[in-house]
Amino acid sequence: MNHRIRQRTAITILALLHFYQSTTTLTAKLASAQSLIGPNYVSPTIATSCWVPCATTPNSNVAVPTTQCKQFYVCRDGKVINRLACSEGKAYDGRIGACNYAALVECVDPTCVPTTPPTRFPSVDPTIGPTEFPTVSPTEFPTTVPTASPSQSPTETPTESPSESPTISPTITPSYTVSYILSKRTLIEQRVLQSRSATNGKFHPSVKYAFDDFLDGLRRMGVDGFGADFRFSLWDEDDVRFKYGLVNVAAFLSQAMEESMRDDTCDELNWQEVAGRHAISNSCGQEGRTYQEETCGIFSCTVDPSMEVTAISSGNQVRAPPPFECRPGGGGPGSYAGYWDTYAGSEIKSTPYSNTAG
Repeated sequence: MNHRIRQRTAITILALLHFYQSTTTLTAKLASAQSLIGPNYVSPTIATSCWVPCATTPNSNVAVPTTQCKQFYVCRDGKVINRLACSEGKAYDGRIGACNYAALVECVDPTCVPTTPPTRFPSVDPTIGPTEFPTVSPTEFPTTVPTASPSQSPTETPTESPSESPTISPTITPSYTVSYILSKRTLIEQRVLQSRSATNGKFHPSVKYAFDDFLDGLRRMGVDGFGADFRFSLWDEDDVRFKYGLVNVAAFLSQAMEESMRDDTCDELNWQEVAGRHAISNSCGQEGRTYQEETCGIFSCTVDPSMEVTAISSGNQVRAPPPFECRPGGGGPGSYAGYWDTYAGSEIKSTPYSNTAG
């Protein structure tokens, strides 16, 4: 595995997901919003003599005045390039630069501060002075006599004492990590969930890796839980530490891009070749690694020496090695862990052939 490529990939994805003010991320249409105008939007915008859209936020987003934060402008270089509307039940949250649940948003509506405080007295005297006497004399007595005197005590006592705490907990749970990732859907689909063609080397949208499936899996692993006593660390309900969750997701995606998304496969491929030969035992470790000796504490499974499993995916290049398989060693000629001959496009099992780990 090329660790330099992985490091560059990780840095790239971290930059895409972690920082709000990245110029590139501001062009992505948020999945929780609907575009109101085209990408080359210039006018009209709501502007006054004391507030101009994007003037104070040249490369960020800003709520559209008088919309209760239901709409917002996307700014670049001090100009409005788009105007978006949040979906039902959501509003623009300036803290995360995207739409969030309305109940969690403190809407700050851009308004103008009055330039001159109001005067205490009118600047112009009234043209008509008040009359000296009332035009209609007040009646000496009430025209209607109250029909009944008010009771001095309540007619009924409360049936129940007020409860000290709410009987129903709020149903909305804050979501920061997942909401932020959802807002970057277009960016992730265009820059991350991409596979490379074996014929021309160009990248195209992945067939096996889709954003909806990725987000569903992330919710299961990091929010809802999957039956284990641990979860993928997202800090989804923490409005500060959720940034650490974004780093975790970025590291995970960078690894997936290097290992599987690039080739649009769900399994590790037999990619290490020595003199035109791919060792079948590369399934036990490539680049001199021994997978069964690599442990991650409580996250590791006990090695089962009798396990047999065969992968599904293989490379998409011509005469690619078959999918990996894992099974107990032993046997004789014809059942050895031999090698895949790239030139012949066939598997040789007549003689043992070790990987670079021996």
